[in-house]
Amino acid sequence: MPLASALPTITTQPVTVTAATGTNATFTQAATVTSGTLTYRWQLSTDNGSTFADLANNAPYSNVTTATLTITGVTGALNGYRYRGVATQINPSRIRSP
Repeated sequence: MPLASALPTITTQPVTVTAATGTNATFTQAATVTSGTLTYRWQLSTDNGSTFADLANNAPYSNVTTATLTITGVTGALNGYRYRGVATQINPSRIRSP
């Protein structure tokens, strides 16, 4: 089982995006780690940032486990939603034999 380790260093924070209805929108995050594996995920809040939940790769969202989230075909229903990126550093398990 992978072990969580030190926090990654965030090098690019997502910024506010304005997109017209019917267009696509992207959000980008970036981070670095000193060792292990860097993973990304994107989360959504529909209550002005009080709570967030992980997104799934279901329309209109794609690339939810990459550094760049894509929203395809923005609709008015998405107006005011908040998105945040989460970067995690995972170190591989270590197996020792006696």
